[in-house]
Amino acid sequence: EDVRRLTGFQARMEGVRGRSYGSLDPAPGITVDKYLIEPEPGIVLPALLYRPEAAGGRREALILAHGQGKVAVREQALAIAKSGKVVLAIDLRGMGETINTRRDRSGDWARYLGD
Repeated sequence: EDVRRLTGFQARMEGVRGRSYGSLDPAPGITVDKYLIEPEPGIVLPALLYRPEAAGGRREALILAHGQGKVAVREQALAIAKSGKVVLAIDLRGMGETINTRRDRSGDWARYLGD
């Protein structure tokens, strides 16, 4: 509670928004759903949800986040999905598809960091 008071952090009470925008079939028995997740208003993170096609009922799941983006964990995510688990691979703010590609290397850090 003291940390929240000192930092001004306000917990978001509603759920995280997300929308699917397609799917891939990277390997037999595995489907990858493409998502855009909005953890905060105006902040959008691309993500891939790897899932075994034979998924029935509840499954173990994990989140993979890598400094080079979700593409860097592709092989690991596929292997985990092949073992029967569900994997969400995300691009962190400023990484992967959200990386700054401007020549002057300046960026819209307010958009990336939510400041």
